[in-house]
Amino acid sequence: MSSNTPSISVASIQSSLTTLTSKDVTEVENALAYLVTVSNTSFIKTLILRDNRKKLCNVLIACAVSNLRSSSIATLYALQIMLAVADASSVFTRNSNTEIGIRPLLTILKKPNQTDTIMELTCNLLLIMAKNNKKFGLTMRLEGGVILLCTLLSTLSLDSVSLYLSICNVLDKCFREINTITNSTQYNDNNIKVALKKGIPYTILEFIKANQTYASAVEIGLTILSSLCGTNEQNLSSVIECLPTSNLFIIITNILRYHHENINVCLATFKFMNALAADPEICVKLCTANAFTQGWNAAVHHAHDSELLQIATSAMWKIVSGLHHGNNINKGITVMNNQNINNIVPAATSSTTTATLSLFEEAKLNNSVSYTSGYCPITIIISRQCIKNCSWT
Repeated sequence: MSSNTPSISVASIQSSLTTLTSKDVTEVENALAYLVTVSNTSFIKTLILRDNRKKLCNVLIACAVSNLRSSSIATLYALQIMLAVADASSVFTRNSNTEIGIRPLLTILKKPNQTDTIMELTCNLLLIMAKNNKKFGLTMRLEGGVILLCTLLSTLSLDSVSLYLSICNVLDKCFREINTITNSTQYNDNNIKVALKKGIPYTILEFIKANQTYASAVEIGLTILSSLCGTNEQNLSSVIECLPTSNLFIIITNILRYHHENINVCLATFKFMNALAADPEICVKLCTANAFTQGWNAAVHHAHDSELLQIATSAMWKIVSGLHHGNNINKGITVMNNQNINNIVPAATSSTTTATLSLFEEAKLNNSVSYTSGYCPITIIISRQCIKNCSWT
């Protein structure tokens, strides 16, 4: 152990934990600094003991509501320690909502001129609570957390990517909940409405535009946009109203082109396209921006992944269906023909609708499959009007 590293013992840990109740802010800061060092060693097993955990939780709460709230150093140290405790103790992660609670963390986030680091750590702790609280979205809204996070997000600098990621991850838990038993997603329309009123779709798109090469930023941004669309037509309309559509579709195309090897980004992009394609007019704009072509290429690249294949085929079916809707028919055919679909899908010249097609080899094609199941027959994905040299049976 180097001479600059304080010696660690159970006795010194207990002494520091006792010091946390001191009214002297400097003493508390010094004790927390020592305990941060402890949390990075095997001695963390002492910190995760129930009584010691309680002392640590109390000091974090004090950073929010008592004389310690003026000490950003104490707040930083306390957050670092609690996140380390969460990593080491499944008991704490399960009980974090009762041992600390959401309200003190929101109080920390509300503090004026709070540092990005403290806000990021606070969001990371909220994320742990979200994973262990079935009513997290409801509690966040009732405590003012949803509107607070939306406000923070809308005022962030576009280069604050790390904090943007942390806030978005928490917001995503506020907007939707995945039922692990049924593998279904339930959207929280009340929280989504709060975000739409705050113009969050525009804020998210600006972050994506500024950080298009940053895969994590793009993935969470598109995930949030998909969540905001939800299953409600009014929500989709509200999202579109918030977005500058002149740039939106080009951005989607660029993302698919740049990140075509990143399966997580492609999956998030297809989910957003799937939501957007519910509007026939948007289908034409997606194709005009070359999004269909880039989407097809990305889907072929990841044809081995059943989840991506399911959402990709659903999105592309909707796009083709939208192109043949009402007055879009001729416009859609022209757009699709301009994409050189024949060059993308050489197997489409087959004389049968069950043509061998690499994209669908693992989809077990048959003519009776509905798009709602995720796997679509080639006759739906590639319209006969769009491939003129195809002989269909």
